[in-house]
Amino acid sequence: MCQLHQSIPPGSLVKGGDIVQFDWNDSGDEDHTGIVTRVEKNGHSVAIYYAGHTSNTDYQSVDESLRNGGGTVSFWNVK
Repeated sequence: MCQLHQSIPPGSLVKGGDIVQFDWNDSGDEDHTGIVTRVEKNGHSVAIYYAGHTSNTDYQSVDESLRNGGGTVSFWNVK
């Protein structure tokens, strides 16, 4: 399940350049950080993609990462 918290409301306000952080084991601390590369809106659904420092996460969707690893995700707006 994707749980959004911190400074950005779900989906539509996340934008390219924002920070995405994953807590893979729901321990309360972030295990991985990436940068949002694009946001695709299709009706009521939103797909968010990010790039990380490992080759297998270059432009991967946040939903796909959560399906593979579980956990929760946080987004941070960079102003």
